[in-house]
Amino acid sequence: MSLSNKSSKGNISEKLNILCISWNVDDLPIEEKGNKLNLKDLFIQNSLYQSKTLPDIIFISLQRMLKLMKYDQNTINLLHKKRLSLWINLFQNHIQNLYSNRIYVPFKSADFVGNCFISFIKFDLQTKINFHDLEVIKHQIEPGNKGDKGFSYITFDYNGWYISVASAYFNSNLHNNNYRLQHLKQLLNTKINSGLDHDVTFKENNFWIILGDLNFRVELDYEPVMALIEKNNTNFILNNDQFYKCKSMDSDFNLISEGNIMFRPTYKFMKGSNNYFNENMKRKIPSYTDRIFYGNKKGINSLYYNSINNILYSSHKPVIGCFEIILDE
Repeated sequence: MSLSNKSSKGNISEKLNILCISWNVDDLPIEEKGNKLNLKDLFIQNSLYQSKTLPDIIFISLQRMLKLMKYDQNTINLLHKKRLSLWINLFQNHIQNLYSNRIYVPFKSADFVGNCFISFIKFDLQTKINFHDLEVIKHQIEPGNKGDKGFSYITFDYNGWYISVASAYFNSNLHNNNYRLQHLKQLLNTKINSGLDHDVTFKENNFWIILGDLNFRVELDYEPVMALIEKNNTNFILNNDQFYKCKSMDSDFNLISEGNIMFRPTYKFMKGSNNYFNENMKRKIPSYTDRIFYGNKKGINSLYYNSINNILYSSHKPVIGCFEIILDE
């Protein structure tokens, strides 16, 4: 059963501005880099900041905080906990320094090995937000899944309007697209605890957003993709993107919208540069692995969607999305 346009108490008209950030940090040793990391562009290179409109809620999804195959299990557990704390503190410091005229406080967070999903809200919005559900769903070991794949989601209502935001890290490698599509469909149909007297799935919320390393690949050879990148022909690249090639095959996928992609593929780069990885047989076909999807429902508008090219610490470029949710009767 779908939710109605609003609950009984959602009887006012407002706007909610949301900033989403997704980044596969690729085992970035934050414990060594620490304060040397300048990540301010994650928060200021967007339409909200440029229009002097601060986000009401900030969602940050980090994937691959550590490479599981590099460490034993005890080290994994300790390092995950340490890096999680360092990342949260680093982001909180950036937010307070850049948005100094407003106070932000941590909202909800979720994590599973190597991944974290954290959020911050304006202090004065706390009384308007009712938290309902937070869930972590790990995927079973499959090809391209080293034990760090899955998704988590946060569900809340804002003045009676139900919103779910999910962070996902799906299976890697070109040939594992069926697993990616399977897990995306699983996410959309996951039952959430909304506090209502009937079952509601993720996709039935009034509004929803999915961000993360969804790992969809481009089904072209390396040289043609590089030639298209040189010509800034993102449309032809996207015509060969695995998600868009399959989107029309499933009614659930037709519920998904995405902002206009005018940026280059976000993976795979040489760390420390803006050059795509190209080392003999190990080179990867440049792809839009890092994405932000949202439900194509009336009232949610994509204001800004881009990657941040001048952050060079990872083989992935971060992506950011700004959304305006209009809570109208």
